[in-house]
Amino acid sequence: ATKVGEKTGSLSLNGMVGGLFAKDGSVNMDAASIDVDLQASALAIPSAGVPLEIESLSLKITSAKFADAVRVAGSTTIQLPTGESANSTISLDATNPMDAAKRSLAGSISLVNLPTSALAPYLPDPLNAARDLGSSLNAKITLEGRTGSAEISSQKFSITAAGGLAEDGNLVTIDRLAVSAQIDPALLPPTLGVSAPVAVSIQGSAISLP
Repeated sequence: ATKVGEKTGSLSLNGMVGGLFAKDGSVNMDAASIDVDLQASALAIPSAGVPLEIESLSLKITSAKFADAVRVAGSTTIQLPTGESANSTISLDATNPMDAAKRSLAGSISLVNLPTSALAPYLPDPLNAARDLGSSLNAKITLEGRTGSAEISSQKFSITAAGGLAEDGNLVTIDRLAVSAQIDPALLPPTLGVSAPVAVSIQGSAISLP
């Protein structure tokens, strides 16, 4: 059993891995079959900042043959001491995960309504979580084979990007990048005499990342 404060929860891990060892005793991950199921509730997350609790967690990993395909699906709810909570889901299908040249991913990862107060202890001065980021964040990554898109947004800013993997699988190319934000006057030099938020927009394309 697990416990956070007076709340009692649970943690269970059930699974099976077959074909992991070859006849000579060596590990053969490529041929392994996997069926793992993780369930948890009332689980504390170690944090130097705001204490976080996993209110509920469900994660399942399955594969008939690891070298061919792996599926990961799950969801979790994270709660702050203030009672605020965020939800996250993952649904991914990986094809040829061990081969960089052929590897592909399809599915999505999302984070909904993450309170920015959870990030406040990690922000450098003079950033203020509520003022500069808004009250909550939403993020989503969508993957379609060897291409994908990402978006993160709040009441104060948004970032969107789309791109993919190069043929060798070792280089990420960003085909489109868009950033927009409202910059609070407190972040600008007083000599500018700015008294209202300043709208900033940045556009980019054809960016390569190793």
